[in-house]
Amino acid sequence: MKAPNSGNIYVNPDFLANNTPAIIGSAIGHELVHVDHYLRGLLDRSDIDSVNGSERAAYHWQRATAHLFGLGARFKEKMSAKIDEYQ
Repeated sequence: MKAPNSGNIYVNPDFLANNTPAIIGSAIGHELVHVDHYLRGLLDRSDIDSVNGSERAAYHWQRATAHLFGLGARFKEKMSAKIDEYQ
């Protein structure tokens, strides 16, 4: 979904409808990692290495904080696989 105004954040309604509040909360945190990187000048969307590095960090964050959302080992395994995907 393309945002018509870059000042807005849009969330896929199917994602919201098909996931638990814990998964949604973790995903929002993931996106906030990207916001932090962008604001600190660490994310350049035109540089694949920069994007991949931000993705790895965001998935690391999700794995490290899974317990705070009540998400267990299976979720952590999925996040580890996502980290590997962006190597």
